[in-house]
Amino acid sequence: MRQYRALTSDASRDCQWCATDEWLRHCDEALEYADFERAKRFICIPGEEAMAGRPTSPRPLSPHLSIWKWQIHAIVSMTHRITGNALAMGAVLFFLWWLVAAATGPEAYLFFMSIATGWLGKLIAIGFTWTFFQHMCSGIRHLIMDTGQGFDLVTSKTMAFAAFAASVVLTIVTWGIIFSTKGF
Repeated sequence: MRQYRALTSDASRDCQWCATDEWLRHCDEALEYADFERAKRFICIPGEEAMAGRPTSPRPLSPHLSIWKWQIHAIVSMTHRITGNALAMGAVLFFLWWLVAAATGPEAYLFFMSIATGWLGKLIAIGFTWTFFQHMCSGIRHLIMDTGQGFDLVTSKTMAFAAFAASVVLTIVTWGIIFSTKGF
């Protein structure tokens, strides 16, 4: 059983071990909800049996995902990391597949080319193009922020929306040019 020592007289007698269910409930609630006014009355110091348990002072807890609202600038920042990893891993896998197919023989290379130039290959290429432009646009956003600019909320949101919009527009323009000159 957990034991806590009360440091204030209104929670229990000073410096007495207190393991009543009522006091433990108050102590746990003060720690869980980071209610610092209540935590002043119920400062919990683990007893000897609970040394590896809770911290010795109530600390604020991170907000739960159900109450945290996703912001566009956080999404763009996470997308920047994801697209960077996708570009690196995808390029390596695609290059290795091409290299092994070329080294294996004409049949393997023809199979690779049929997939790469087919509808699935074009779909993957469009995805890679958007990934490239998204990573580039959000990288430019991060570069601007590295200079100390664009940290106010309105500018940050505007640049985040612009990064997404520019990546979509650049992808459409790029593939529009490719399809108009080379055909589908």
